[in-house]
Amino acid sequence: MPKGIYSLDKRSRGKRTSVIERFWSKVERGEGCWVWTGGLFANGLGYGQFQFEGHPVLAHRMAWFLAYGVWPTSDLAHTCDNPACIRLDHLFEATSLENNRDMNRKKRNPVSGKLSDDDVRNIRKLRESGMTLLVIAHQFGVSESLVSKIANRKVWGWLP
Repeated sequence: MPKGIYSLDKRSRGKRTSVIERFWSKVERGEGCWVWTGGLFANGLGYGQFQFEGHPVLAHRMAWFLAYGVWPTSDLAHTCDNPACIRLDHLFEATSLENNRDMNRKKRNPVSGKLSDDDVRNIRKLRESGMTLLVIAHQFGVSESLVSKIANRKVWGWLP
């Protein structure tokens, strides 16, 4: 029996259930989004989590794998902007940059909802002038870590 196809389901009194059965039992199919009802990743962003071969996997990536037999080669973006959605026709492959731009343009990124492009430019100017990470972070209501990443162009790198 190939690894990963079947697993013991503790709630089924030791019966072997297929990964496919276990996965789809955690999905509520509607006319729009197909919503993941299983566990969520602890990052608080609403993305579904599925255990596969002992490792946590994003539920929408698992749906892609189950449908196409291969893992997505890049990020999967949601046309519906619902991180809990695993409906295949609501997903498309995108580079990390394309996915981040899409989230920022739609104000779905939890940080981009707080910061505008002008805020990011101002944070960089303030940091270049010598202002501390702490003071800038308090001024904009974000973490010192984020201010550092913005100043070092690790995020919002496409902005001049």
